[in-house]
Amino acid sequence: GFLFKGEQHSMFELTYVDRGSLHCVVDGNGVELHQGQLMVFGPQQWHMQYTDLDMTARFLTVSFDLESEFAARLPDRVFDLSSAAEAAQLRQIVRESENMDAYSGDFIRSYLKLLLLSVLRDTGSEKKRLKTPVALNHENEIVSRTLQYVADHVCDKLSVEIVSREVGVSASHLTALFHRQMNISPGEYIRRVKLEESKRLIREGTMNFSQIAAQLNYSTIHHFSRQFKDKFGMSPSEYAKSIQSE
Repeated sequence: GFLFKGEQHSMFELTYVDRGSLHCVVDGNGVELHQGQLMVFGPQQWHMQYTDLDMTARFLTVSFDLESEFAARLPDRVFDLSSAAEAAQLRQIVRESENMDAYSGDFIRSYLKLLLLSVLRDTGSEKKRLKTPVALNHENEIVSRTLQYVADHVCDKLSVEIVSREVGVSASHLTALFHRQMNISPGEYIRRVKLEESKRLIREGTMNFSQIAAQLNYSTIHHFSRQFKDKFGMSPSEYAKSIQSE
């Protein structure tokens, strides 16, 4: 049930799935990464990630700057880690990040460059990129605008009707697009984003539950608590206690 509501930034970002599966949405185009696969988001590519409600995923994210002639070949593709050497390079990156010393930064950059060169060589320059037909470009743009709007207005009063009006389509059309591209309804997506934001606010510890419910525009604290327990299997107070004991 993990959900990251999305961002864009000036760096490249690599995501590798070590266990389970992870949905990635980049520029409105949905891709599901499975165990042993990685994807690279390019600079200023807006992207978000989530798992199905019954799925747990373990994944690694690495953000980096890159100036290279092969940089343009990295985004919009799914790569399979097909060799033991590539898996070892990823393990070394993790190991160096956990045991930082004066040399770790250089080692991480070296292992990362080897990994990227290796997966590009394995897949070859002719491998198809994740391109969608021209007819779907407009639909991808609508989905992308919707995800960004929800992320930017998570504390506002949101509904499918409100969001669809803001992105300039009917509620029924937006619902059909979400089901087709994300396997989730826009209403369920809005609920999940708000509940993930509530977890972040609980972890910050600067507001009580009534204030969090009001901040996120829930009608009552009881409505907020009921949705929280339905989604996470515990009440907000039980969640707060669980993170205090970590």
